[in-house]
Amino acid sequence: MTDWLITTDLDGTLLNHHSYDATGIPEIIEQLQHHAIPVILNSSKTLAELTAWRHQLNLLSPVIAENGGVMANHHTECLGVALTDFLPSLHAWREQLSEPSFVGFSDWSLDEVVAATGLSSAEAALAKARLVSEPIKWLGTEALLVQFETYLAQLGLQCVAGGRFFHVMGRHSKATALAALRSDVSSWLPDYQFKPDYQILALGDGDNDRAMLMAADVAVIMPKPDGSYLKLATRPGQQVIYSALPAPAGWIQCVEQLIFQEAG
Repeated sequence: MTDWLITTDLDGTLLNHHSYDATGIPEIIEQLQHHAIPVILNSSKTLAELTAWRHQLNLLSPVIAENGGVMANHHTECLGVALTDFLPSLHAWREQLSEPSFVGFSDWSLDEVVAATGLSSAEAALAKARLVSEPIKWLGTEALLVQFETYLAQLGLQCVAGGRFFHVMGRHSKATALAALRSDVSSWLPDYQFKPDYQILALGDGDNDRAMLMAADVAVIMPKPDGSYLKLATRPGQQVIYSALPAPAGWIQCVEQLIFQEAG
């Protein structure tokens, strides 16, 4: 029977923020799966990107893509608003301005995405395969950002800060998708038998991880590139741990201490 379910961000949490290094991660994931503990990638990355990482890490569990907008395992479920439905409205708002506002992935060529992210051309192509969100680089003032957020709210959308970009998307989050998975856990994770009191361990570093971290029994907050940490409003009974090390070493250290050392 499984005691834990792990849900984790990627960039800056599982993977090094600057280099995307994942040294040691495949080995600890193999250990976790040997102990019947699923690891669910829960990221702003696209389904195409997470599918590639799922294969690279030999994961058996589902993935949650585009900040909770897409869930996939043996089948795919979209929880968000289709990008093709709202992207014209974003561009229409931008075009009526007389000052800079934003540039998004849909505006950039493949080479421009490579330059902005440090991804390879093949990886950047996967990153551009968006279904329910548009990453943007904000070029305007704080006051204009408030106006933009007000406009998005009228459309039933939101703008959420990630590690590198803002993400325009529907009213979903990593936590809402996680809740949907938990409500039908036997369908999404048919190979696992969970104890009734199993706990959720969530790991993240950015504002778009906040809801996921707050929903977890144990939250691990990874340091940002500047060494600062996300501030989290905890709830009674929740354990919050601040990793002393950046990814991937910090992820490995915290998971080993929480799951393997305590169990041992």
